[in-house]
Amino acid sequence: RQKFDLGFCLPPSFGAALMMRLAGVCRRVGYAVDTRGWLLTDSLPHLPDGKRLHRADGYLSLLGAVWRNPKTDRSLRYEPGNTALEDARALCEQRGILDTAMILAVAPGAAQLNKLWPAERFAEVCRRWLDHENAVITIVGGAGDRDTCGAVAEGIRGCRAYNLCGAGSLPLVAAIIRRADLFVGNDSGLSHL
Repeated sequence: RQKFDLGFCLPPSFGAALMMRLAGVCRRVGYAVDTRGWLLTDSLPHLPDGKRLHRADGYLSLLGAVWRNPKTDRSLRYEPGNTALEDARALCEQRGILDTAMILAVAPGAAQLNKLWPAERFAEVCRRWLDHENAVITIVGGAGDRDTCGAVAEGIRGCRAYNLCGAGSLPLVAAIIRRADLFVGNDSGLSHL
């Protein structure tokens, strides 16, 4: 059994804070929401009604409860690397996706079912995108997203829609997304690249 000196309670639920306390985390930092403030050793008040922060900004602000003047730079960027960028270019060229195309990358998968937007809605967005001349769809996802990506591709019924789900590694998928003019996806890993 491990002991932790510090833990950031990111999920805004009572259960998450209770779990940290029961696990014996010495210093527990989080937002005082859902009547869980007493479970935390360091808490920030929840924002007043009507005010919202991007989740990343909210998480970064928790650092201020522990450290003076923490670095809260959100400019992190994932770089897939030159090999992945070249592989994505070659894959798109092989599939007939021109560099001049107006590309919509779609990632309809998600690990949690409650985060899945219905495949037919993704397909409707894609059909509307294809109303534009020179528009192309690239559907991306991991091996576990094959059924969802397939349902979207089937709902589009367009010759300018390319199901690239399971095409390769994460860097390759990131490079495919980078080639797009617009990205539409669920709250999943690919959306955070």
